[in-house]
Amino acid sequence: MRQFLLFVLLLTGIFGYSQNSFPESWIGNWKGELEIIAPASGAVQAKFPMEIKIGTTDEAGEWSWTIIYNHKDVRNYLLRAKDKSRGLYEIDELNKIVLDLAVFGNTTISSFEVDKMRIVDFHELKDGKMYFSLISYDESKANLSGSGTAEIPTVKSNVVTAMQRAVLEREK
Repeated sequence: MRQFLLFVLLLTGIFGYSQNSFPESWIGNWKGELEIIAPASGAVQAKFPMEIKIGTTDEAGEWSWTIIYNHKDVRNYLLRAKDKSRGLYEIDELNKIVLDLAVFGNTTISSFEVDKMRIVDFHELKDGKMYFSLISYDESKANLSGSGTAEIPTVKSNVVTAMQRAVLEREK
């Protein structure tokens, strides 16, 4: 019985440790290179340094979220919990722009539109690294198909025109 209790306690500790609690387990300074990917060929068109700094603030349910591109383009944001139990957050760009962000396990997803350009970005924590990817497409150039009926609804599809990706490592 004693061995069984020890086994259960060990399992609880292992699973409790391995679970990702967003955003607490994401806190830190993450650095890597952002790659701009060419359509069709997948060739890297450009590369430059990228950092994401996630930290605590004095406000409950609020964290600092700073993105730095090429060592000089600093974007200071705030991450706010809207409904943590449902994985709903928002990124406040501190300029009247607020973006919704959803958490799915170890992945965050944000989708927004700027001047008819739809942008979808993903951040995933995996094997101690943060994987960032972003795609975008022009909403005004959607292709419509289907019949617009109950049996065959109208379907709108878009060609993705841009892709970015980065692998970021936590600074020690």
